[in-house]
Amino acid sequence: MNYSAKSKVFTEKQIASLESKRRKNPGYYREIDHSCTFIVPEGVRVLELGCATGRLLAATRPSYGLGIDIDAKQIAAAQQLHGDQSKLEFQVGDVEEVDFSGMEPFDYIII
Repeated sequence: MNYSAKSKVFTEKQIASLESKRRKNPGYYREIDHSCTFIVPEGVRVLELGCATGRLLAATRPSYGLGIDIDAKQIAAAQQLHGDQSKLEFQVGDVEEVDFSGMEPFDYIII
C-alpha cells in the first residue's frame, strides 16, 4: 500500500530535527528512555505504534519489539539505527490496517 499521502507530515528534515534535539538535550531524552524502563520491564514483547526512528522501542530492551510507522523514511532511519539488534523489527504500515492475527500477543503497547 502507498502511504505517502498520509505520511507527508514526516520528512527527512524532521528526522534530522529529532536527532538534532536528541544531541542538544541528551539528558532529557536519556531520562525519557530511562523512565520507560520503569514501566516496561526488560525482556517482554513490545509493540510501538508510530515508532518513528525506534529509539523508545529500543530503550525498552524487549525480547521482541515491533515498531510500526506510516512513514517509510522513519522506518528506514529506525532500521539504520537499530539494524544490529535482531530482537527489533520495523515495518511501514498504517496502524489502522495492520493485521495482527497470527501474531503472538504483546505484553506492552506504546502509542
